[in-house]
Amino acid sequence: MKNTLFISSFMLVSLLLLATACSRDKIEPVLPGECIEGVEYSFNTNIKPIIIRTCTNGSNCHNATGQGDYAQFSVLSNDLHNDANGFTERVFELRDMPEPTQPSDLQLTPSEFDKLRCWMEEGYPEN
Repeated sequence: MKNTLFISSFMLVSLLLLATACSRDKIEPVLPGECIEGVEYSFNTNIKPIIIRTCTNGSNCHNATGQGDYAQFSVLSNDLHNDANGFTERVFELRDMPEPTQPSDLQLTPSEFDKLRCWMEEGYPEN
């Protein structure tokens, strides 16, 4: 009787854990957070290297031969402010840029994502 109760309890707990572990991770919306006080978040100060690594040189998507050279602020600025399916939506809402199929070394690190988020909260300044 004890073995049956133990096995039944074990199976129930295992099924509960399995059911919750298999649920798809939901992408949480980006919420304004605390950016580091005193740190400048601007394209020329600390954002351009992130853009170059993840969007231009590494992925070859947004470079001089691709879909607009994001290494140039004037080109990127169009997607930041005028394109409904542009940078903000793709990076922060859909989170499909950089494309998930890109190698892991071309993906945004959590620190880079936070810097981009802080840059967005500052209004995407160039300088």
